[in-house]
Amino acid sequence: MFRAMLTATATRPSLASETLRGPCAVEAPLIALYENEAAAEAALPRLGSIRVLGQSSSGVRMLAPAPGLRETLYASGALLVVG
Repeated sequence: MFRAMLTATATRPSLASETLRGPCAVEAPLIALYENEAAAEAALPRLGSIRVLGQSSSGVRMLAPAPGLRETLYASGALLVVG
């Protein structure tokens, strides 16, 4: 019985296709966590033209998504990148 429950396909509620903006039109920002404020300040200028959307606390930056940005942030010293 349990196996039947797992294999049964259930329909999920979803938005109407007319309300969607298009494939991948909206991406979540990336949140980068650095060890401290000094590490964040030192790392971000070396990254080039990355758009910083905000700073919620010391050593934390919210950044606009870009191709390869997650890897670049880790290479610049970010402890954690969430997006």
